[in-house]
Amino acid sequence: MSLGIFPVFRPKMPAAQFRVLGEVLAAECMTLHEIAEANGIPSITSFGDNRDVPKDFDGGPDELDERIGPFDDWFDAADGINAFEAMIELIQTNPYETQAIDEPDNVVKELEELIRVLTIAEKRGAKFHLEMR
Repeated sequence: MSLGIFPVFRPKMPAAQFRVLGEVLAAECMTLHEIAEANGIPSITSFGDNRDVPKDFDGGPDELDERIGPFDDWFDAADGINAFEAMIELIQTNPYETQAIDEPDNVVKELEELIRVLTIAEKRGAKFHLEMR
């Protein structure tokens, strides 16, 4: 099983089922972060847990939550939509950025799916963050 990036909503949003595994986003996460940073848009990583991990920590996500507490930052769906739309536009219009990504078409598909579920969340006033598991 591969790691995947997926949205979590508050309150829970059964109507916003994420229909992809997020594996391509996870695999391309650092490249997407670099592209976003170079172009002045929020990175996919800015919507997830960016807390510092203690230097002596050597465990999994659940153990980290036990040690430093659960991640409890939530973001406006509109902010995610804007960031992911900007990332799609960069990938589709900038050949340099497209060459940096191994699977640009699949990245776009997964970003479009994020936008789809975030649009549902936005209409219902839900907040979100991204997790990787």
